[in-house]
Amino acid sequence: MADDLEEEVTRRLRKLIDPELGLNVVDLGLIYRVELDGRSGELRIDMTLTTRGCPLEGFMVEGARNALSDIPGIGRVDVRLVWDPPWTPDRINAAGQGQLNFRQIG
Repeated sequence: MADDLEEEVTRRLRKLIDPELGLNVVDLGLIYRVELDGRSGELRIDMTLTTRGCPLEGFMVEGARNALSDIPGIGRVDVRLVWDPPWTPDRINAAGQGQLNFRQIG
């Protein structure tokens, strides 16, 4: 995927906030894969949530799809929830840790 498209995808996904933690899905480490099919223009996103059975599952998936659907050159956005590997707080990046005042122990 071209760097400028990857930056745009990341920028837009950073606007999608996990309502439980108040942090965006990128910094939380909820985005596992972003892939563009060059022939079809389909953008495929694998993402997870902090817990299985989250009542906002549909909201989060639709939020990601809506955030990305009007990027020029994207034909379709396919957002899939995945649970392997399971999400843990270790996936939160440095920016997210700073926002949460989170410090890993050990």
